[in-house]
Amino acid sequence: MLPSFPYRVLALVVGLLAQVKFHAQCGTIQPLVHYESPPSNMDRGGGPCYIPVIVHVYYDEYLFPIPPSYIVGALEQCNAELRAQNASIAEVHPAFQPLVADALVELRLARYDEDGNCISGIIYHPYDTGGQGSVVVVHAQNTASYLNIHIAPSINSWATLPTSVTAGAPDDAILFSTYDAQFRWGTLVHEVGHYLGLYHTFGINNESGVTCGEDFIADTPVTKGSVLGTCNQSLSECTDGVIENVDNYMDYSSCGKMFTQGQVQKMNAVLSDIQLPRFGLWQSSNLNATGVFQEPTCELDVDLWHRNFTDCDSTRVEFFAMAEGQVPDFTEWYFEGGSPEVSNAQRTDVIYYEEGDYDVRLVMCKGNDCDTAYQTISVGINDALANGLPVMQVEHYEEDFENNFSFPDENMFAIEDGTATWQLCDFAGYDSEHCIYIPAEVLANVDTCNLVLGNFDMSALNEPTIRFKVATSMHTWSYWSTLELHFRDLCNSAFVGNPWAVWQLYEMNNGNDEVSFTPTEDGQWMQLSVTRPEWSMAHNAEFVLRLIKSPTSANHTPEAFFLDDINIASAEALGINHAMRGESGVQVFPNPADDFATIQLNGIDEPYSMRVTDMTGRLMMEESGNRSTIGITTNNWPSGVYAVSIETSNIKLNRKLIVR
Repeated sequence: MLPSFPYRVLALVVGLLAQVKFHAQCGTIQPLVHYESPPSNMDRGGGPCYIPVIVHVYYDEYLFPIPPSYIVGALEQCNAELRAQNASIAEVHPAFQPLVADALVELRLARYDEDGNCISGIIYHPYDTGGQGSVVVVHAQNTASYLNIHIAPSINSWATLPTSVTAGAPDDAILFSTYDAQFRWGTLVHEVGHYLGLYHTFGINNESGVTCGEDFIADTPVTKGSVLGTCNQSLSECTDGVIENVDNYMDYSSCGKMFTQGQVQKMNAVLSDIQLPRFGLWQSSNLNATGVFQEPTCELDVDLWHRNFTDCDSTRVEFFAMAEGQVPDFTEWYFEGGSPEVSNAQRTDVIYYEEGDYDVRLVMCKGNDCDTAYQTISVGINDALANGLPVMQVEHYEEDFENNFSFPDENMFAIEDGTATWQLCDFAGYDSEHCIYIPAEVLANVDTCNLVLGNFDMSALNEPTIRFKVATSMHTWSYWSTLELHFRDLCNSAFVGNPWAVWQLYEMNNGNDEVSFTPTEDGQWMQLSVTRPEWSMAHNAEFVLRLIKSPTSANHTPEAFFLDDINIASAEALGINHAMRGESGVQVFPNPADDFATIQLNGIDEPYSMRVTDMTGRLMMEESGNRSTIGITTNNWPSGVYAVSIETSNIKLNRKLIVR
């Protein structure tokens, strides 16, 4: 079995993340130097240059492990893209079709580690930096013999550029973020491009869409680069009449599909430079030592990982398979009391409708070599809601604190913590006589004031929106305040994490700078609102408006904070939505989807931007363009409900996509 690991709280994981090197969006580590590109003298008999790879996968209590099938799929896709064998190559802009080049490079899983031990090329590690500050330096194999790809928690993926580093320097590697490894395999070929010496097409930096730059490759035009995730094949901003290559893997576009001849020459020059560590990777002696052409002979070692998401009437459990020694070609799960009871996917979701302990069995095989992992999991059901508020089906909830309002209300209460908190105000209001407020108070410590609103069934809303008005003052001697909006589903633990919106004092004072402020005019109030399509997935929603007040220093004056006119409804009902009209619209089919879904845009004759997010707000897919039909591959997405948002300059609409 794979090694066990101690319980570690999420705070530790986050703390370690801060020490892992990364750059915004995409990164390149090591000094950004320019390499000369001498003619390549690589003698490979016309065949590709093979690079031995060891993939290190990190996991812990909260961080899921990427299964072997995902890793093999990512490597196969990367190799197809390196060899210009990807299907999308036919869609390259005509201006760049003559420049499409085969890099003659392939990644191959190593079969022996640096000590000669038999491996499959995939190694799983409990997430622990060993006090060295980076997962890369802890488990890296000799980097003069292997390309180490670390699948680990990071905001972004990154790669090191080739330099004359000491043989075996442990931080000469690719870090492939856990998110990219599960959902955005195409990121890997971009990072391999960096690893083999390529810069971004827009220059030696990580910020696209800002200034025109170059990558010192003759056949890639000067460009600002695409804004992350967009795809505009007509982009021409830096040189009049010159189309810029957004189809290039080294751009930030969502439509990368090629390397140019000049880029391939640069990569080959790096590989053929005996002064650089990349040279030794593809030599015959190293390929034999790492066993890239051999089938592993070691025993298959299987383990499983799971995480629970508890609902009011059921629990969803995520299961991930892990395997070392061999790359399995057969997988079968058996889930006692679960739905489904059997699965052949290496990553699957199972629903349990009753609490209890259930046995799980995972069988994986490579040919006739099989191994089985067993685990008993505990499932709980939230049979009672946390705050006891009755469920309200939302069409339009509103509260103006008139008509004898008092705390607690059937859909609102303030958490009492022994300090001044939200309470009814009878001397101010927006176009009214009442509101709620937090009185001014001298504080020795930070004070958090929570206003809880719930329990709301949001499923009937197209674009769920919360809107409210605030009034406060900011002046030289006022103390600092921050307002946060939190959201969760009492029956679904998928809605967790950071605030959905944060406003600082200077964003809320609306120009008010009086000392001991009380709003006396409607113009002193400011309207705040948040619209999130994914909230429509919540059937037991709870909002928390949290005011965080800083301690009051000497000579500083505390100010009160006023709130009025809370509304929860669809954005259109609140008059802040650019809804589609006429025959325009979005169709999603099939819905539910298994492996693929189609988004059909009707009556839209201008460029659009599309975002697909899961129920926690995590971005799954983003695209910009002017096509009428968009395809979405969903076979690697977890089962669940997703929000599809389409927006143009004057229309906006959202749809649900259910993935089984």
